[in-house]
Amino acid sequence: MFQQSVSVTEILRGHAEWIGDQQAVVLVEDVAEARQDALTYSQLDHDARRVAATLLERVAPGERVLLAYPSGTEFVRAFLGCLYAGIVAVPAPLPAGGNHYMKRTTGIAIDTGATTVLTGSAQLPAVEAWLEGQGWSHITPLATDAIELADADDWALPHIGADTPALIQYTSGTTTDPKGVVITHGNLVSNAGALWEATGAHEGVRSGGWAPLYHDMGVGQLMLPLLSGGTCVLIAPMVFLKRPHVWLELISRYRLELSAAPNFAYELCVQQTTDEQLARLDLSGWRWALNGAEPINLLTLEQFRAKFSAVGYRATTTCPVYGLAEATVYVSGIGEAAPAARSVDAVLLEKDEFVPLGEAEKHADAHELVSCGPVRDYAIRIVDADSREVLPEGRIGEIWLRGNSVGSGYWRNEAESRRVFDVETACGDGGYVRTGDLGVLYEDELYVTGRIAETLEVGGRRFYPHHLEREVAALLPKAVAVGAAIKVGGPVGSVVLVQELRGRYGRERLAEIAEQIRACLHRRLGSALGGVVLVRRGAVRRTTSGKVRRVEMRELFLDGALEPLYSDLSPAADPAAPLIA
Repeated sequence: MFQQSVSVTEILRGHAEWIGDQQAVVLVEDVAEARQDALTYSQLDHDARRVAATLLERVAPGERVLLAYPSGTEFVRAFLGCLYAGIVAVPAPLPAGGNHYMKRTTGIAIDTGATTVLTGSAQLPAVEAWLEGQGWSHITPLATDAIELADADDWALPHIGADTPALIQYTSGTTTDPKGVVITHGNLVSNAGALWEATGAHEGVRSGGWAPLYHDMGVGQLMLPLLSGGTCVLIAPMVFLKRPHVWLELISRYRLELSAAPNFAYELCVQQTTDEQLARLDLSGWRWALNGAEPINLLTLEQFRAKFSAVGYRATTTCPVYGLAEATVYVSGIGEAAPAARSVDAVLLEKDEFVPLGEAEKHADAHELVSCGPVRDYAIRIVDADSREVLPEGRIGEIWLRGNSVGSGYWRNEAESRRVFDVETACGDGGYVRTGDLGVLYEDELYVTGRIAETLEVGGRRFYPHHLEREVAALLPKAVAVGAAIKVGGPVGSVVLVQELRGRYGRERLAEIAEQIRACLHRRLGSALGGVVLVRRGAVRRTTSGKVRRVEMRELFLDGALEPLYSDLSPAADPAAPLIA
């Protein structure tokens, strides 16, 4: 099923022949009323051939086509139509609904040089307005549900192999501008196989959720059931964001066995699911609750299990995972076993040493780190990012990976591809991709500690921003939302916390909150604390998967582009303070 020598097209054509009447993709428009749009494997194959034949009248194999759809069956038709045609699909957010999405899709269109954008008839006016606003008459928009598509029998299978590019998958842009990773048919098949083996999934697995299909997590969640002959059930991301419990209702009503989401999604479900909504759920069929795409919080895992255990959720359902766009998506995970967590010495962690504490040794300054399980389908090395020396177990360094799921490089970015892909360790062991993530192998399991570009190197010590942010969240859970810990200043530097607040407060209360945060962080950072900036909800920039864009927040802070409700900064950290000669 997951032979690396075959293409996605070959596998799906086989499904159309052998299990053609089985549902392949279901878009649920209303969970309560079970209103849905569904495609069987035969219908999906038929429609993909029609889209492919239509595209080949306009676009040559190997060229790029932008896909600007909401999550749903129309996206899947277009995506597979590109793959059937040997054309490179470029999933992107709809260029509407906010400057962030417009900017991201505009950058992707420029980077790929796409001359065609596929969309739906309902989204066509917004796409046309975007193209007109950019002055791009060279890009043709096509609404695949409105134009006359070619006959399915007009399609002829082009030469498509495991090495044929399938899509350009853009990184989330947490620490840099998004980069397009070239993902082949073989990468997609291999990665689905890795997730299949790790979870122990079966043929016909039911998977799905709300992850956007232009995001690597969404693509991974789609490909596993499609390539294994299962069913993928989807809801729109905005439905989840407005009513998080609907995601759980989807899992309950459609008996989904696997569903993936970032850590923040589980937090929202804990915070916002009412007792009445909880009573309607049956999560006993959920076998793999994948949690990834940002540092995993042990407290979130425990709170989620405690809240939903009454409706069938099991400790073994929780599946912390690690992945990244450069490796298609999935790298490691726990499977059906209760996740492991280690309390480690915080002071030694600052020195890149992973030292678990025994029960008698635990103290308030310990950090809880969650295992992302064994790495099965890759060669993995933990490497000193500067010297490229391979580090022993227990030492924290950059995670390097080698395997069949690793993409072939960044699109039209040779310099960055040379820096990141096909790199060698100091001893000459090559073929690795540098992840930019810090982690450690301990007892054959991977613990991810943070991102190199986001760590706070201050006074010879390394702080992880999410640890500081979580301390503040634990201190003031009702008052604060998401925060961003950033470094400002020169080589010595100091740390500033940009902190969102829940609700409205008078100036006196804002001052009290700032002082409480300052006292909390001063205990950890000492003289390295530069101050606190309190901002409105939504001011902290995040990626589509919920990761805090700390590098961008630092730039906004230094540019004076934030609009603080209250700030308490030392002169050395205040970008508006006059320089003293």
